Amino acid sequence: MSESKQPSFEFKIKQQNVSFRYAKGTSLFRGREFHDYYEIMYLIHVSGFFISEKTNIPLHPDMIILIPSKTFHNFKLENENEYTRCCLNFHDLAEYEDLIHLCMNDIYILENPSHKITEIFKELEMSFHNGLNGAEQSLLLAADFIRLMLELKLDTNKKLIEDTRDTNSLVAIALRYINEHYTDDISLTSIAKELHVSKSLLSHRFQKEFNTSVYRYITEKRLLLAKQLIKGGTPAVTAGIDVGFKDYSTFYRAYVKRYSSPPSAAKR
Repeated sequence: MSESKQPSFEFKIKQQNVSFRYAKGTSLFRGREFHDYYEIMYLIHVSGFFISEKTNIPLHPDMIILIPSKTFHNFKLENENEYTRCCLNFHDLAEYEDLIHLCMNDIYILENPSHKITEIFKELEMSFHNGLNGAEQSLLLAADFIRLMLELKLDTNKKLIEDTRDTNSLVAIALRYINEHYTDDISLTSIAKELHVSKSLLSHRFQKEFNTSVYRYITEKRLLLAKQLIKGGTPAVTAGIDVGFKDYSTFYRAYVKRYSSPPSAAKR
């Protein structure tokens, strides 16, 4: 008789602009390759690949990944049901601006993080089981966030991921073109025409390399920029058109689908 598998779960702590999640199973944030917060991930049980614009990296347990805000990333997992991780998410914090910039200015990998760093994550993980109430968990998160950032600053094993993709490959050329023109009226059809290849070839290669479609990559970049513009005071109608959507209704539907709230909520 086979041993029963532990079911999926997700526990959360939130403290002002910092949040912590301890989860197992398919991510609720799957398909969100761009976001406006920083992310530090401690991988407990994982097998697969981490995908960025620069390279694909094999994943293994006890790995830590530092991901800046507004940076494309994706995961291609072999068994999503067993995928177990701790995620620390936070926005720009003025009081720690220099420290955050020093530790989170690019994607970094810690293949073998120090015991001090992993113990911080384990302490937060155990807070869901040792009787701490919500207020006490928030205090712990606030303290552990500062400890973690300081330990990351001191850690000499952080490895900046290198760009290993062939710069002359079809996907690399397509990626550069998209990043330069995503606010223009572009599509899979127009990009393929510009690069003198078939739509099917471009679509297949892009999906294989980045584990996402050309359409979703463009849409995610547009929505993230629109959210930033609206936060900065640009009217939602103007922001939607400025980032490349043909009309407000199309932008509105895409925004609500992505963020589960209307564009106007970004101003709050």
